[in-house]
Amino acid sequence: MRSPIMVVACAAAVVAVVGGLFESPWLAGGGFLVAASALGVHPGLMNVLVPPFQRLLLRVILGLAAVAVGIRAYGWWVWQSRSVALTGPELLTLTTDADYLQWSVLRALFVAGALLLAAALAVLAVALTVRAAPARQRIAACAAAGLVGLAIPAWSAMQDLLLLQRSAALFLTLPAGSGTAVGTSDGPFPETALMIALLLVGTGLTVLAAAHLSRRTED
Repeated sequence: MRSPIMVVACAAAVVAVVGGLFESPWLAGGGFLVAASALGVHPGLMNVLVPPFQRLLLRVILGLAAVAVGIRAYGWWVWQSRSVALTGPELLTLTTDADYLQWSVLRALFVAGALLLAAALAVLAVALTVRAAPARQRIAACAAAGLVGLAIPAWSAMQDLLLLQRSAALFLTLPAGSGTAVGTSDGPFPETALMIALLLVGTGLTVLAAAHLSRRTED
């Protein structure tokens, strides 16, 4: 029988991916938060045979992923709320505003930092369990696949941060009002949806596989 918690997690994941496709802050952020929360109380993670430290570590990973998506979604909300009904020159002024650029870089830094830390902790969580249970290759393979899925959004976030830093440095050296015209789009944004999907699958696989390996090693 399918776990009701997994049904909730899967439904929320679909909402988050659709939110990412159209960069909807509420759908993406809310959907991911619900999915991460459901995984955090999954029976596999709540099993008494999972060591408390391992359970805490895996929940921290889920929390960091949710924080990263939440910050990214907040950035979308800031842009959408400030850019609505603006003309081309006004959009150019907004995107070259020093305060806006600095806060955008700071948000990107937090997103990249949260995802890199989540990936590092995921590697630690898997290493602690796989080392103790080398014979369980199938579960270990799931954990490894999850790590790859988690690493790709972390790498993408770092690339976004570096690109934004270079763009900000360039815009801040230009005279006021100079630059190219800026346009807006209502989507879809398939690359954003893909990154959210990878993050959800990667985090979920890593957490549940690591919890399973940890539980089995205590049998």
